[in-house]
Amino acid sequence: MLITQLKIDGLRNLKQCSVSFDPIRKVSLFIGNNGAGKTSVLEAIHCLATGNSFRSSSLKHLIAQGVDAYTIFSKSYLSHSDSDLAIGVTKNKDGKGEARLNGEKIKSQETISSLLPVIVLEPGSFDLVIGSPEYRRRFMDWGVFHVKHEFWSLASRFKKAAKQRNALLRSHAAPSLIRTFTRQLVNLADSMSEARLEYFGALKDEFERVVAQLTDLENVEIRYNRGWSKEVDYADYLDANLEKDLEAGYTRYGPHRADLIIRVNGLPVKEVLSRGQLKLLVCALVLAQCRLFERHGNNETLLLLDDLPSELDEEHRNKVLQQLIAMGRQVFMTSVDLGGFSRTILEQTQVFHVKQGKITASTD
Repeated sequence: MLITQLKIDGLRNLKQCSVSFDPIRKVSLFIGNNGAGKTSVLEAIHCLATGNSFRSSSLKHLIAQGVDAYTIFSKSYLSHSDSDLAIGVTKNKDGKGEARLNGEKIKSQETISSLLPVIVLEPGSFDLVIGSPEYRRRFMDWGVFHVKHEFWSLASRFKKAAKQRNALLRSHAAPSLIRTFTRQLVNLADSMSEARLEYFGALKDEFERVVAQLTDLENVEIRYNRGWSKEVDYADYLDANLEKDLEAGYTRYGPHRADLIIRVNGLPVKEVLSRGQLKLLVCALVLAQCRLFERHGNNETLLLLDDLPSELDEEHRNKVLQQLIAMGRQVFMTSVDLGGFSRTILEQTQVFHVKQGKITASTD
């Protein structure tokens, strides 16, 4: 997937913006002062691809003042089929909206997401290594989905089944009734964990390789916690802990509690690494996931890098970009200026200036 044209209207301070991208120079850099709207360009691509923002869940803040909806349109080139693809979405303040693929209405965001895989690296991405497990689960599940598209449905069904079991727990339903619903939950949990574990094995190998290429850190360990004791089956675990779940009023353990745990020399990374080192680990996770997508035949992942220069020195910043360029991915990134980017990187970069919600291509 190579985006050749992007139109944005009504998203934050971006109104009636139209941008064309050079198919040769796959790195696009948006520069401007804070608040100019450069991050909103990346946000628009993310909304198009996933249905939501990476900055806020509130449509009130996402839709520009004075308008009732935002509209995003992209025209892309599909190299594997030598064809163009037009995707357009509109979303209103009430959450309702419309999506079209080549002019035809579509019902599911999943359809767009499978065609427009995107990975984002932004200031909040530090949560991948120091934040709550929920952030890391989303990161891994997004990766599993792009390897096995059926995972999206599987995870949704598990969430629904867990919600039903939790309702029974809160109402102190008969144990026999709870166990009936538990069987379905167990089957879904086992399938989810199997898919995640398979994906994690490949992610771990790639992550360790990238860490060695980007950093001089030693004894970096990443492991997967499936969300309950690895010594017992999930069915046996839930049965043994039914009384405690009844007391708590919810299912305390399962795939919804899974986590990726990263340590250095056996210690939590947030206790021993600098901000710059932590960001390099985040970059390593992103690069590892890109390589996995490529391994499974998805060579058209879009990379959104918001404020990459922060926390990274020039050497490591350019190392990250060189690896991305070598993979042939289309990269969209932001910065306040051109400082800190090597001449080699800038020669392969299309530069845009963003000012007061307007986007213009650099003529330099």
